[in-house]
Amino acid sequence: MFEIKTPLEDGNISRLSIPTTLKEVTEDYLKAVTVNVVPEKYWAVVAVICRTDLATLCNDSKKNGTVSATYKLVKKNDPDNVISALDGSILLCEGTAVMRGIEIAAPDNVLAPSKIIEFVKGHNEIVRRSEDKINFANGKFYKTIMFVTFKLIPLNDIHGWYTETPFTGSDFDVDKANSIVKKYRNIEDIEDSSTGEQN
Repeated sequence: MFEIKTPLEDGNISRLSIPTTLKEVTEDYLKAVTVNVVPEKYWAVVAVICRTDLATLCNDSKKNGTVSATYKLVKKNDPDNVISALDGSILLCEGTAVMRGIEIAAPDNVLAPSKIIEFVKGHNEIVRRSEDKINFANGKFYKTIMFVTFKLIPLNDIHGWYTETPFTGSDFDVDKANSIVKKYRNIEDIEDSSTGEQN
């Protein structure tokens, strides 16, 4: 998490913790800020979780900044079990189909881009450091942040989902990736040994 602190007029400190990885955007948070949203039959509430850097988000002149999006299922109204994806699944959808979805107003969503921009307004040092790719928080340097919006889409726009969180960006788990590579390498060795071939 990247924490931003803002002094208030009464002397207190207001804090905003912005996720820097996909796993920090929790299912509990997504459900809490959409608790009053009820999808009609065969529709789903989808969280659009976008990865960018803070300077790009806050700088209007950076219209072509890089933003990548992940779609996560928050809830669905699926009486006929049209899709079996569970809440919290990362979805495989066409980006244009999601963008055509109905925008959901979630006033409690502090991770909405407008809320983040408003909170960091006047924190020129934070934005500058982000632009220089040296955001510093909790003893670590972060290049990216995550912001969240919500869409209401028909179930037939969901074409698949991951059974396990895919490796993306700063969420890449090197140890896990290496263990998977080793596993498949061992399988290849066993298959090749049966034919007398060696890798």
